[in-house]
Amino acid sequence: MGKLTDCVNYGKLRERKFIVIGDELYTLTHQSNLQKEISMLIKKEVFKEQDKKREVLIRGWFKDSFKENHQLPDGAVIFENFIQTVPFWKNVLTEIPVQIDGRCLKEINHVFKEGDFVELRGEFRTKNVFDDNGHKIQRRCYVFIKDIELIDEKQKCPENHIRISGILARKGKIHHCKNGDCMFDFTVDIRRSHNRRSSVPCVIWGTERAQLLANVEKNTKIEVEGWIKTRIITDSFGITKSVSEIIVDSFNV
Repeated sequence: MGKLTDCVNYGKLRERKFIVIGDELYTLTHQSNLQKEISMLIKKEVFKEQDKKREVLIRGWFKDSFKENHQLPDGAVIFENFIQTVPFWKNVLTEIPVQIDGRCLKEINHVFKEGDFVELRGEFRTKNVFDDNGHKIQRRCYVFIKDIELIDEKQKCPENHIRISGILARKGKIHHCKNGDCMFDFTVDIRRSHNRRSSVPCVIWGTERAQLLANVEKNTKIEVEGWIKTRIITDSFGITKSVSEIIVDSFNV
């Protein structure tokens, strides 16, 4: 992190001590332990910057009402739904699975139903699904909702945007298509809230971009931007599954 003096501006405002970190001004309250409080505020600002690099913004229509999905050890109930949306620059309808804590739903003075147009922000997560014998059968991807708002009729404009920052954990192969285009699939490991991690499947199209990314070494820090796509596949056992992934529009290493 370096020296505190390299990160902040510190001074007095009307005889009260304050600190400026980035664009934020904080008033210091624990005068007896300024060093500790400044360190905590810097950490808070760092986490805020990391949150900006894993942004999910979706506007679209709910496919159904929320249904109970599972219960957490602390008794909280997680509900699931699907949101239908279209990236504004592409004519591609996709259904994105979303989940929300039941306690958040209670705080919202609205019962969401099929056809409601909403704007939501959240966190892209993955979860491994196992069969009764403990064998991994699928990696589920979904958006965990942290903020949701019912949108007025006049403001209905679909949006599907995601940005994540993490480590290039897996590199696939360059796949050449019959139309002459090619794609490259890879996985980015990201850190999410509560210090947990998710392995996010990503796909990038275009010969030049695919070759550039294929030459990036594993475990390199990478930031990608794009949109979430869900498609239906049939595995080798004939089981139909839905697969969500990020279609990458740009990346930075």
